[in-house]
Amino acid sequence: MSNKYLATAAFQSSSNEVKYSMFIGRWQPWHAGHRWLIDQRLNEGKKVLLAIRDVEPDERNPWTPQEVLTNLTHYLLELIQEGRVKIIIIPDISLLILEEELATMLLNIYHQTIFYTSQQLRLENR
Repeated sequence: MSNKYLATAAFQSSSNEVKYSMFIGRWQPWHAGHRWLIDQRLNEGKKVLLAIRDVEPDERNPWTPQEVLTNLTHYLLELIQEGRVKIIIIPDISLLILEEELATMLLNIYHQTIFYTSQQLRLENR
């Protein structure tokens, strides 16, 4: 097992701490739709954890995960300093499995909410 990702968990969590809304993505490029998405949680007083997928740069992904981290830190510096947003780099994922309670909650939200992809939000916010 590689130790590559062990250092990215720069904070500890316990059941007594505030929970985070986690958003996983490439974040390339950061745009108004991404900001709108996290603002929905921030405006409810929730904290946000942005997880940057560790993808190899290519035509669709021109930046390394570290460069994305630098860009996001620039755009969200005030929220990071306030402790409202945290950003980490995670391994690229092909499957996300949730524990039963969380999966049920997400299904309930899905049935009550119209979801927009960040692509749709970007087009609407032009």
